[in-house]
Amino acid sequence: MSTITRRSAIGMMAGAAVAQTRAARRKPNFLFLIGDDHAAYVMGCDGNRLAQTPNLDRLASEGIRFSRHYCNSPVCTPSRQSLLTGLMPYAAGVTRLPTSLDPQKPTLAKQLKAAGYQTAV
Repeated sequence: MSTITRRSAIGMMAGAAVAQTRAARRKPNFLFLIGDDHAAYVMGCDGNRLAQTPNLDRLASEGIRFSRHYCNSPVCTPSRQSLLTGLMPYAAGVTRLPTSLDPQKPTLAKQLKAAGYQTAV
C-alpha cells in the first residue's frame, strides 16, 4: 500500500494550482476573415473541387467554422457592423453605405481589448 506524505500532497496541490493558473492565462486566438461578395461554396473545405484554397481550408479544419448563418443586410457595411457590434443594423445606426459607426456603440474589438487581447483591423 502506498502512502502520500503531507509534503507530497502539498507539493502535488501546488503543482496542480500552478498548472491550472498557466492554463487559465492562455487565451484562444481569434481571427475573423470577412470576404466581400464571397460565397462559402467557392472554398475547397465546402466541397468545391475546382477551388484551390489550401490556407483557408487549413484554417477551417483547425478552427471553428460557422456553416449555419445568414447575412442580416444586403449591403456590406451594415452587415459587417452588425457582426462586429452584435446589434441589428438599425440598432447600430448603420443602415446604408457610407455610414460610420457611433464610437459609443459596443464592439467585439472593445470587449476583447478589455479582456487583455490585442486587436487590429
